[in-house]
Amino acid sequence: MLLKSANKTFLAIIFTLIIVGLVSTGPVLAEEPAEENNLSLFFQPYFTTFSPDEINDVIQDTEDWADDMESDLSADLVNEFENQEDELSASTVYDEDVLRADEFENAWGLSLGASYFWPQYSSSLEVKGEGFTASSDMDGEIEVGIELERETDDNTESIDIDVMGKSENEIDVDLRGVSATVNPHLTDNLSLLAGVGYYWGEGDMYHYSEAELDYRTADDDFAEDLNLDDYDRAEIEYNSDLNFAGSAGLKLGADYNYSLADNVELKVSGVFRQLEMDVEVNNRSLEADADGEVFERYFDLDGLGFEPEDDFTDDLGGFEVAAGINFSW
Repeated sequence: MLLKSANKTFLAIIFTLIIVGLVSTGPVLAEEPAEENNLSLFFQPYFTTFSPDEINDVIQDTEDWADDMESDLSADLVNEFENQEDELSASTVYDEDVLRADEFENAWGLSLGASYFWPQYSSSLEVKGEGFTASSDMDGEIEVGIELERETDDNTESIDIDVMGKSENEIDVDLRGVSATVNPHLTDNLSLLAGVGYYWGEGDMYHYSEAELDYRTADDDFAEDLNLDDYDRAEIEYNSDLNFAGSAGLKLGADYNYSLADNVELKVSGVFRQLEMDVEVNNRSLEADADGEVFERYFDLDGLGFEPEDDFTDDLGGFEVAAGINFSW
């Protein structure tokens, strides 16, 4: 809520400055047209904040699912084996995980454009094409060790169990757009900008997890009694395409141009991008295969919390900081 309020305040300030700039500078240059080059071409690499809430929720749900599997799997296996025989005791020897998940926070992009300067209005019309690519990865490994023992009339039988699993998750987003802004000049170097943009794009989501159970024992009958051979392998794989439907947004900010040579300037920009987009989830593919009762509960088609069940709307706005070269003639 505070962020949305701050954004509204930012927009109000920018609009006020633009109006003041148009009113105060326009008449001055209308009386004394500046002898300036009217047409410019520029290119600017840029950095943008990019934190889509809905997509980041999917990443967090994936991480939670992997965390739950690591923390609960050993306990579920212990309970499963202990419930099969009264004389059996089971204990977790080790329970370790290494999990890394990166939510979307920022991205790098490139813009190319042209501007035309009207001295009588002390303003420029700027048109540009832009785009950025962002990627999020998560990968992790889990290792669980369990020791089983049961007392018989003759001796103590034991089984050492190792469960190893891994999880991979990747989401890619490729966003493109075109924008047009009006840039009232406050000074020879500084100008404000306000305008609209139209954006579209695509992306994809991928998730894969697997687990394997191995055991070591000197008593094959003990392993057969517990049906350990049923726990062969478990895996689940999910794919989908993301389509970011064409959407309009607002762009507000400021430019600063610093002369490097005749007709060559350093162009630095700070821009706020307001943008919401409808995201369609297409070509879903979800496959799961698991052996063993406990594995089946984790690698189940209905048990995943991270699959987007429906299309959704996400906030793809952010702040852009750009620096590039402006050529004029």
